[in-house]
Amino acid sequence: MAEKTNNDWLPHFSPEMAGGARGNILSSFCIALEAWRRGLRVVIHDRRMRRYTIGSERPSWRNGINFIINRVKKSPRFSIGPNKRSYTFRSSQVIDHFFKPTKFICDNKDLAKDCLSKAKVPVPKGKRFNSNVPDKDIIKYAIKYLSFPLVIKPAAASLGRGVFVNIENRETLERLLAHVRKELGYKDVIVEEHVYGEDYRVFVLGGKALSVVKRIPANITGDGKSSVRELIEKKNRSRRANPYLAKGLIKIDQEVLDRLKTAGYNLDSVPQEGELVFLRGKSNLSAGGDSIEITDAAPQKLKKLAERAVKSVPNLHSCGVDVLFRKTEDGKETGVVIELNYLAHLGLHLFPVKGKARDVAAAIVDYYFPESAGRRGSRSRLYFDLRILKDFFNGGAVGSIVLPQLPPGRIRYRRLELKGIVPEDFKKKLQRRAIKLNLFGHVRALENGNTRVVLAGKKRDIDSFKSFLSTDLHVEIVDERYWRKAVAAGFHIM
Repeated sequence: MAEKTNNDWLPHFSPEMAGGARGNILSSFCIALEAWRRGLRVVIHDRRMRRYTIGSERPSWRNGINFIINRVKKSPRFSIGPNKRSYTFRSSQVIDHFFKPTKFICDNKDLAKDCLSKAKVPVPKGKRFNSNVPDKDIIKYAIKYLSFPLVIKPAAASLGRGVFVNIENRETLERLLAHVRKELGYKDVIVEEHVYGEDYRVFVLGGKALSVVKRIPANITGDGKSSVRELIEKKNRSRRANPYLAKGLIKIDQEVLDRLKTAGYNLDSVPQEGELVFLRGKSNLSAGGDSIEITDAAPQKLKKLAERAVKSVPNLHSCGVDVLFRKTEDGKETGVVIELNYLAHLGLHLFPVKGKARDVAAAIVDYYFPESAGRRGSRSRLYFDLRILKDFFNGGAVGSIVLPQLPPGRIRYRRLELKGIVPEDFKKKLQRRAIKLNLFGHVRALENGNTRVVLAGKKRDIDSFKSFLSTDLHVEIVDERYWRKAVAAGFHIM
């Protein structure tokens, strides 16, 4: 049984269209897909899509795949370019001569904090300590200059690795500090005061906040029947149906067990119907957290704070800004910026657990190629399947793959039902003819004894294919309908 998904996800970027792209790869994939749908040329250079090129050259449109047999440098980036202008990207960022210094600032939490402070953007009070500073001196500073609860985090890490929040006493601080530096291997650490507030990720592009997602720590909701273990399994089934969260399942570890114990539960307990049970303290989606899209309802002060944060770093055009924000008892809105994510993940904006998905991929292509905005892919159901492309890379002989370029103008989608089961040799004839006519789609046998052919392409090419069926192959078309589902690049025998 398929798990229920968010009905507010983008119809032109469904989980099916995401193909084999899961988790972090979505950031690169969704931008490349949007550019490809606009008729731009896409060249993929590695199986994980860490580097690919997009340009405007228009070779003959064929739905076969062209290979570039060469060995290229493994620098993770991709390029987009109309005419003679091009941009090179890594994930959601342009790689230019500002890329390395800007990324270095954002990745180094202490340097980022300095930039934010100089721009009078509020940040948590705290300090960075290098590897040569002993634990006892760090503890001494924290006790003298900071107030509990505290936070420990690596000076340079991502996805919440090594981050511990709401540390309430010296004993816990000593234990977790030793754990982060010795067991996890993060020698350079930051110790700062814990700031209360709800956790938000704001995606800023060109100085404007485009999407705001509220992040909630891993949790389950009781139904009065299921145990905690069963509710976690149910939640994970739902997360597997989400292309971005599929790799961020809730794992039953010591932190989860400790949280349950503190709340008076164990894995076999049965929470009451509607009761919300939190399983972790931090809100990282990679650790099982939920993403709630709230862009329209988000406070303007929150958006402006994120925009100011991005402006504080020179040459930073886009960024995912992490903010802790709350409203005090007297109604005052206050927030602090806790991190700048230079290579911002876009999946949480495209596939939120709740709320309306935001087409940040289209916005990025618009930003760098405003002349292509009129060809947005919001009505397209075409996609390229990354799982198929990976097979070609695994052998190691292919350096790059050039995707078939889309023709200009309107794409039609048709479903033809042919009388009887079409033999395998006929299916191969259909495939060759579809490729010759620049058509995408597939052919497969139906349970009623007939054969289904799905076609996507120009109307004249679909008409030519239908004529080929009736005139050359003498196959009867018993039904023809509009096809409303996704269509993968290429023509496939299924």
